[in-house]
Amino acid sequence: MSRIDRRKNDELRPVEIIPNINKFAEGSCLIRCGNTQVLCTASVEDRTPPHVPFGEGWVTAEYSMLPRANRERSRRDISKLKLSPRSAEIQRLVGRALRAAVDMKKLGERAITIDCDVLQGDGGTRTASITGAFAALCLAVDKLMKEGKLAALSSGTWSYPDLYAALGDKLGACALPTAEIGGETCQLQNFADYKTWAVKSNTAHPIAAQQLAAWLANEESQLLRYTEAGAAPTVLSLLDAPEVAANVSVVAIIDQTNYSVPQPSIPKINDYWTPATALGEGIVNGTITMDNAQAELDKLVGNITGDLLG
Repeated sequence: MSRIDRRKNDELRPVEIIPNINKFAEGSCLIRCGNTQVLCTASVEDRTPPHVPFGEGWVTAEYSMLPRANRERSRRDISKLKLSPRSAEIQRLVGRALRAAVDMKKLGERAITIDCDVLQGDGGTRTASITGAFAALCLAVDKLMKEGKLAALSSGTWSYPDLYAALGDKLGACALPTAEIGGETCQLQNFADYKTWAVKSNTAHPIAAQQLAAWLANEESQLLRYTEAGAAPTVLSLLDAPEVAANVSVVAIIDQTNYSVPQPSIPKINDYWTPATALGEGIVNGTITMDNAQAELDKLVGNITGDLLG
């Protein structure tokens, strides 16, 4: 059966995230997944709920749909004097997903509340809310870092200029940490993308093409791209260059390459996102339970390692 919008079975809806949509919130974005639109804002408070241990922070979420987010107007929860079971389920899901990605001790004694308000619902509001909430949370954490109020965050070299401008020599960086998974200490890994320069065999100017490719890959070009565009050099001999060695983010990202997996092509990356999305949706809609969770996880790992890394 073909889809109404004529998408292929393995084709995602168009996804767009517009950051900083709210000028008052510490972090915010508008996420669009097809016709579904969710406004996500992150608010930071310098206090925590009573149940939070001393010295730690807290991340929570609230979810709601505007009255006319669907084809017919729905009553606001406040008019019913209680939160709808659906909204309660989804906001618990969003909050737990976000807390799994945050080290509460490093967050410090502050609470971050993520509000997910569905402006227009056309399916997938849960997953859109989780993705948008995480983007808003990252923006809020990035702001805390720039203000010198937060100990650490996970980001890339693109954040270095702004963070260094805010923190100066107080800024540090390192490779991803280890984590305890199933009783074992595991090194966190990441996808890494690499660029190569090649010359077509049928080029009309083979000598000039070879010279250009050789120059693009040499120390002079790599150092120029680093100083002008901030691109981390791939020539190992440049790691000792003073301007490169002084950039803690470049040193950290090069260290992280020891634990990296080459990033697949854009079409092939769907071999990860498609089964991962199916797993999350199965947990939400109840088709994946405690009885079959391990089997579904094994299937997910098999699909990813077989298709994506094979």
